Amino acid sequence: MTEDQLISDLSAVAELTDVPVADALYEYVDPSAWEAGEATFEQSGSDDGTVSVRATVPVSNDSYAAEERLSATYVKGDDGTWTGSWRVESVDGLRAVSGVQHDERRWDSGSARVEFDEESQTCTVYAPYEDPAWFETAEGDLACDYAFDGSAWVFEGVDDSSSSVTYENLVGVYDIEDEGGECVTSLEITDVAADGTITARVSWRLDQRRLIYLTPFAPEDAVTLTGKLVSAPSEEGRHRVIANLSGTTDAEGLPAAMSILADSDPVGLSGGDIEIEYNLIVEAQTKNRNRGTVDDLYSYQLGDYASLLTDEKLSKDAVSGE
Repeated sequence: MTEDQLISDLSAVAELTDVPVADALYEYVDPSAWEAGEATFEQSGSDDGTVSVRATVPVSNDSYAAEERLSATYVKGDDGTWTGSWRVESVDGLRAVSGVQHDERRWDSGSARVEFDEESQTCTVYAPYEDPAWFETAEGDLACDYAFDGSAWVFEGVDDSSSSVTYENLVGVYDIEDEGGECVTSLEITDVAADGTITARVSWRLDQRRLIYLTPFAPEDAVTLTGKLVSAPSEEGRHRVIANLSGTTDAEGLPAAMSILADSDPVGLSGGDIEIEYNLIVEAQTKNRNRGTVDDLYSYQLGDYASLLTDEKLSKDAVSGE
């Protein structure tokens, strides 16, 4: 059987220009057309007069290269012509020949610089800190690292040592008002240090009707809290920071803890609204005058602090962030 016939028959195999690879191969690169290189053949005859043929074909596109291994069994017809059907046995040696092209969750391809190392099959993308959120100030580039593991590009992490992201824009006053427009809770973030240390002060006014059930809470009180901000981006790539703060109340010295969440894309807001979600917990021994005697003490935790202030949830849009 001539090699010319094998080459002609093989050229009709669709898998040489539509290489069967996993969809994950194109998570960070665009699909492109595959091209087949020069094939090599091995033939072996059998006692029944058929001929087994194996072929190895290099294939490549703009991003990857590999070798396809195919096989066919040829049978000679009465008219002396040979016919055979090719099938793909495997796709071996898959490797990257260029770097990643896009990662919409982490950087803009229009402003990124890609460095690809073919020998190590790694790629580093240098990109400006993408779309700083309202609470961020960013300088410098992020370095996003990727490695090709033989089947797909894998994101390995971000090196932000050459960039600087600070959160001074969080400093401000965030008030919650009741239905009458009167401030019942005020969160004031007074300082955010370069290392992420955050200082905040929360003051509140308790509903006098509810105060009779809870002592020793004063009608009006405040607490200064400190903690550490950490970056906690969402799976969708939104910028978020969270902090857990602690302190003691001014009036009674009660232990208090607060969590803060700032989100780059808060749900349900419009225009230039800014959202900081926060929840304050104060722990104390309290007297319930509706249960037993005044000496009947039990542990009370202000887990839903909002219930002491208004009938609304504490997590709300902040109306003052300057």
